Amino acid sequence: MRVQNTERIFFGVLFILVLYFTYQTMRPFLPGIIWAAMLVVVFSSSYERVRRAFGGRRLLSAILMSTVITAFIVTPIVFALIKVSQGVFLFYQWVEAKIASGAFDPGLLLNRFPNLASVFSWLGRTDPQDLNLQEWSGSVAKAVGKLLSGTTNVLAGLVGNVFTLVVFYFTAIVLFHHSHKIVLSIRRFLPIDEEEKDRTFRAVRDVTRAVFYGILVTALVQGLLATIGFAVVGLSRAVMLGAMTFMVSLIPGGTMLVWGPAVVYLFATGAAWWKPILLLIWSVGVVSTADNFIRPIFISRSVELPVILVFFGVLGGLLAFGLIGLFLGPVVLTVFLLLLDVIGRDLARSEKASP
Repeated sequence: MRVQNTERIFFGVLFILVLYFTYQTMRPFLPGIIWAAMLVVVFSSSYERVRRAFGGRRLLSAILMSTVITAFIVTPIVFALIKVSQGVFLFYQWVEAKIASGAFDPGLLLNRFPNLASVFSWLGRTDPQDLNLQEWSGSVAKAVGKLLSGTTNVLAGLVGNVFTLVVFYFTAIVLFHHSHKIVLSIRRFLPIDEEEKDRTFRAVRDVTRAVFYGILVTALVQGLLATIGFAVVGLSRAVMLGAMTFMVSLIPGGTMLVWGPAVVYLFATGAAWWKPILLLIWSVGVVSTADNFIRPIFISRSVELPVILVFFGVLGGLLAFGLIGLFLGPVVLTVFLLLLDVIGRDLARSEKASP
């Protein structure tokens, strides 16, 4: 008996060590693998239609679907996000340089809008003149610049570099090609009846699709709202700025990367006083907050998940896992609730079966 216990302990320690080193080995590939798994689930129905159109040729259909998704969805979005972030980063560097040289003195803002003095006083500033706006603006520019630089590096490291895109592409081919075998293997290990397995797989598929399309729909709405704001204040190329907003809205808080420089530009170029104020209010109150309402409502209508849990899943997943957490958070919560429901029903059946 003691020998058997020793063998089990040794096997358990060995398994934990192997699991840890396996994770360390696979960690560089995880971003591409996770994105591939998510998009394979989202486009599983499309893959089946393509497979039937090609006479059941799984490998050919998998290569075609992976190529289309990589070429027309993943690569354009990723590199557009990187380019926009880099462009806005350069803009803030330009603002910082102007402030350092004295060419742009934010202190003129109080002269142009004297009512701001009462706002600062209301916020707790006893003497608005004590506020060094030039120093404060320089600090903000540096902080935002570092933030944008970090965002660009994170995006480039996440799915923007060639290595991860290659991992995504070949992982998607494998997952599409062997999707039926993978599903059968997972079903075999789930200790629940067939009806519960069908319900679990259906829920995971539905919530993954709902989150994916919900984020895209939210980005589209934010882009349209931003376009309206840019057009009302008379900015040229409002449609282009709206398209940029659509792209960067995939980044948490990313809409500020477009409307923030636009507000600064209106202030710095001497536009009518109401234009930057109106754009700022519209952008903060409507554009930037739209995703907090549209995305949870859209997702909760597609899956059996309360709006508040969708909200927690999106934000919690974002804080825990970064950009991919926007998709993983609601999926994890959905699976968790399903497992709780299964456990509850098993307990209820056990109580009924007991004398």
